[in-house]
Amino acid sequence: NSTVVHSGDGEDASIEFSAVLLNARTCPILPQVDVVLFDEAGLQTGIVQLDKAQTVSPVEVPELKPGESRTYSAQIPMNRDAPSKYFVVDVN
Repeated sequence: NSTVVHSGDGEDASIEFSAVLLNARTCPILPQVDVVLFDEAGLQTGIVQLDKAQTVSPVEVPELKPGESRTYSAQIPMNRDAPSKYFVVDVN
């Protein structure tokens, strides 16, 4: 489950990403999630890598135990002023 939303206005405007990850495996996993934004021409406008610092509930370890789910949320730093139109979520 993932969500990309615009928040704020004017100079305080930003794009936020949230995701719920579930470990459906029988062993712990270390999720690696990159969210990349692109403008209409396909040029990258922002990127963020989710990690344990961006969990909604604080966690001690980055690994997800079997059956565990975790919610992540982060603002995506923008590296271009062009409006973002597309996004890709890369989960490894």
